[in-house]
Amino acid sequence: MLQPSVLPAIGTVQHCHFLDLHGITMPCTNLRQITRSRDMKTYAFLPLNAIMIIMVILGSTGCGSDNNTVTPAPTDVLGVTTVDGTTIRLTSGAPLRVGYSAIAVKAQRPDGAKPQKITVRTVMPSHGHGCPVTKPIDGPMYGDTYRCGIIFGMPGSWQLHTTIRYSDSDSVVAVFAVTVDASDLVRNIRVDDERGYVVTMIPPPTWKIGANDVHFYVYQTSDVREYQPVDDCTMEITPWMPSMGHGSVGNIQPTRIEDGLYKGSVNFSMSGAWTITNLISKPYGILTNLTFDVAVP
Repeated sequence: MLQPSVLPAIGTVQHCHFLDLHGITMPCTNLRQITRSRDMKTYAFLPLNAIMIIMVILGSTGCGSDNNTVTPAPTDVLGVTTVDGTTIRLTSGAPLRVGYSAIAVKAQRPDGAKPQKITVRTVMPSHGHGCPVTKPIDGPMYGDTYRCGIIFGMPGSWQLHTTIRYSDSDSVVAVFAVTVDASDLVRNIRVDDERGYVVTMIPPPTWKIGANDVHFYVYQTSDVREYQPVDDCTMEITPWMPSMGHGSVGNIQPTRIEDGLYKGSVNFSMSGAWTITNLISKPYGILTNLTFDVAVP
């Protein structure tokens, strides 16, 4: 029986050295093996970039269509694969970046079976660590789609290990390789050898003059692999406009609204470059004092 936290064997396909796609030779070192727990069969699937190249080639060579214009895949599609009849689709509302990214995992079978549970585990292979996986701010979705938030702590190449569980003896695991862009929205804080914290600011889609809702996640880790939400923080945010030498009034200090998540409001009195300072305290005293840069159009 495969438990959701136990991953099957994953490795590089050894017998394949290249792919010849209509005269284009591609290395296939990114092919992954996927093992299904029910019958322990092994599957291999192409990475998303290879799939997209195949689509481009087929589209450009006609395939029964008079239109040779290739429409690129939506930017929020991170990967699609089918494992023994289960099609797994990984999407994001925006390109992945350091900080909070909302993702969705959709699993479908021809017989219409619904997963009992879907889990996501993160790994950055080059550093051997993970990052926090949270609930989505705007609520869960049900049925065959699982939604969560991932707080990426570093830019670069990551793996998202997705487990689709239909029963105790029937689980499917797929590994998606994704690229995360840089941003200035995360702070990694090392308190001592036993404790570290991850704090991220989640800005609104667009900053504006006036009141802006702002969220902060706080997670704690002891091994940079497992993360727990921190619920006993007190936050004091202070907006400041360096070029004008003033702040603003009408701010609402963040308070906890769910596991590890704090919500407040910051008020900007004019457009331009601002900073938001967040003084975070724990019951024993000050944890950290962080500053984030903001541009208000």
